[in-house]
Amino acid sequence: MTSEEIGWVIEVSVGAGHLGSWKELMREMVGSTHREPGTLTYEWMFGEDGTSCQIFERYASVAAAALHSRTFDAKFAKRFFALASPKALSVYGTPDAELRAAFAPLSPRYLSPIGGFDRTKG
Repeated sequence: MTSEEIGWVIEVSVGAGHLGSWKELMREMVGSTHREPGTLTYEWMFGEDGTSCQIFERYASVAAAALHSRTFDAKFAKRFFALASPKALSVYGTPDAELRAAFAPLSPRYLSPIGGFDRTKG
């Protein structure tokens, strides 16, 4: 990640009997997020148990992440949290006050990069 980028991984447990609705919501959210400028990575991964899901998100800037957060709140949050229970949220980078407020109910863990590399960035 560059110093401007921000990302996170949220892990959720999908409620019993909600997998079909969860996958439908995922398709809608992926399509919506794909159209958001500044989204670098947006991937959903399911555990072998069929109930655990991790979503990896990475944005070019805090502003791009904040736009996504506002869209999520307006269009998807109610259904998202009705279908799944959050288990953990790890935030990578330096969120602003708006994002920290949005993340607060999920008791996030904040991590700052201290070294490493990303081969995709040349």
